[in-house]
Amino acid sequence: MRTAAFLLALVGAVACVGLGLFLVGSAYARGAQVERLETSAHRARFEEGARHGRADADARKNAAIVLLIAGVVGGIGAGLVRTRPMHAVPFLAIGGVVPAFGALWAICPSAPIALAALVALAGKDEEPPPEAPAYEPRTW
Repeated sequence: MRTAAFLLALVGAVACVGLGLFLVGSAYARGAQVERLETSAHRARFEEGARHGRADADARKNAAIVLLIAGVVGGIGAGLVRTRPMHAVPFLAIGGVVPAFGALWAICPSAPIALAALVALAGKDEEPPPEAPAYEPRTW
């Protein structure tokens, strides 16, 4: 179960960081687009669109920041889940749920992290492998 929780947390952390980095670039490109629109000669015609574009760019920046933080926290939880699963559960729960407060759709890439928290919490510890019998050299 620890391995399953580790893999789920790792996939979720990579998805959160990847989407967060994509959104950072997208938000800054959208902001530059809005800047050009606000300084253009047709400003009066596109003023409503510029206002919505600015709000969209700000929402993307906020969602990107929340996803990047969730990815880092989920990565910390993924590192802890193999050795100390009960210590990793708070990190995984925070990394899996917090992106929903930034943007509701951001729960999609962080869902594997939340699922990893449930697996780490409910999963049983794996049995250690049986100890090998002692080696007895032949004396004949």
